[in-house]
Amino acid sequence: MNFYDLLLPYYPTTLPLVKHGSIMHYTQIKLPQENKHLVNCYLYLTIKLRSLWVEYVQYAESPIDAQETFYYLMLFNEMDFYEALRLRVQDQLPPKLIPKLRSLDDYSSW
Repeated sequence: MNFYDLLLPYYPTTLPLVKHGSIMHYTQIKLPQENKHLVNCYLYLTIKLRSLWVEYVQYAESPIDAQETFYYLMLFNEMDFYEALRLRVQDQLPPKLIPKLRSLDDYSSW
């Protein structure tokens, strides 16, 4: 069975994380309860998104491998997964804290 067979009959909006043959959605991830741990989680997700963005830019600018559309599909779905997960974390944090967190290391201001 190949990767596409796992995704039929539809393709989900986020990249599935496969754990022991099952597909995990970002809503299935248990989030921490304490603000300190939520802040750490938010920062980790921001750093992960930034690294994915850098990987995308490097790949898109590469003249050799830029024709592989499957790679773009994987990258964008992985970015969707982490962005949605970060939004879940953001929803549980105090609203006054979010602008400070976004200003630290946010890839979306490029």
